[in-house]
Amino acid sequence: MKKEWQEEFFERQNELISALTQQINDTIPDEWKEFYFHADINDDFSGGVYFFFNTKESTDYIYSEDIPEIYNVNEDEYYERWDKLYKLSKSLKQLFIEYEQVLWQAITIIVDEKRTLKMDYDYTECLGSSSGHNEMIDYFEYKYLGKVPGDKEEEELFKKMEEYQSKFNK
Repeated sequence: MKKEWQEEFFERQNELISALTQQINDTIPDEWKEFYFHADINDDFSGGVYFFFNTKESTDYIYSEDIPEIYNVNEDEYYERWDKLYKLSKSLKQLFIEYEQVLWQAITIIVDEKRTLKMDYDYTECLGSSSGHNEMIDYFEYKYLGKVPGDKEEEELFKKMEEYQSKFNK
């Protein structure tokens, strides 16, 4: 019986991940090379989503919130697509609850230029940290996109964030 529910869990998880990646693809109004998606979904289902992507023309990463301005996309249309990403992320968290799996606080989905998918579940209690939203995004860029700290203070902050995160992800 255990094998059956595991198969069902992984099948539903794969369906949700596939829907998320398709929705990200639909949200990016350009031919992308790779993207890094991040969802913070707390146990009360509050949170948020964002992603970075680059294009075949440029290795510079574009922040998802900049899409309306850079690509002249209607903001209502953009936020409708963002809302779908958020709802899919909450559905993924709900799936873990339904199948009594260890609850994650965040997920990062990486799809590279070969369309290889990598998922990174994070169990860090972000609300327990002293870092704000912008600092968390800067840390994400540092961790995944190779952002160089702007100064010693930011470098120290990122090191503290790494240490804090390592307490939850053993």
